[in-house]
Amino acid sequence: MPKRLTKIDDLTRPDHTFLELEDECFYLGEYTARRGFAFSETNSLINNLRKPMERRGRPEWRYKESAILTCGRMLREAISEEWLDAATLVPVPGSKMKGDVEYDDRMPRILRELGRGRAVDIRELVIMTRNVSQSHLVEDRVSIPDLIASMRVDETCAAPAPAQEQNNQKENSHFGNRRLSTRR
Repeated sequence: MPKRLTKIDDLTRPDHTFLELEDECFYLGEYTARRGFAFSETNSLINNLRKPMERRGRPEWRYKESAILTCGRMLREAISEEWLDAATLVPVPGSKMKGDVEYDDRMPRILRELGRGRAVDIRELVIMTRNVSQSHLVEDRVSIPDLIASMRVDETCAAPAPAQEQNNQKENSHFGNRRLSTRR
């Protein structure tokens, strides 16, 4: 598995139609849709992460738990402590609302593993207000406007101001051995 972040650039940006020119997006590993576990290490990792909650308690659940820990460790190795000290991490919510039997907390858990032993600012600021279809299980994905309409900001998590904002709104911060501009 890769240990360095790769930046989506002009060559790969067309594969990500919702990114704007000023967006900076980094990734670890490349997932290939509809190719299964055996296609690559990344496919195996992602497919284990996506195991549905109904599988909890079954023997294969240990692979999901292992994938969560692996993702957290991979991110910890790829992102500098200096960047983390100035960052507020907001996990992308899954397709289900908290409290739903299918709600999956894998993203917050990955970030907690990333920050284990450190004072990392992790906030579940964006939450689902209604359930949506899981993109990998349907032919037609939920549209971006519908997805946005299904989310809201949880203002109870907004205070105190993020560390970066407190530090005079620095324009750039270290992201591993790369520079990451913050978008305003």
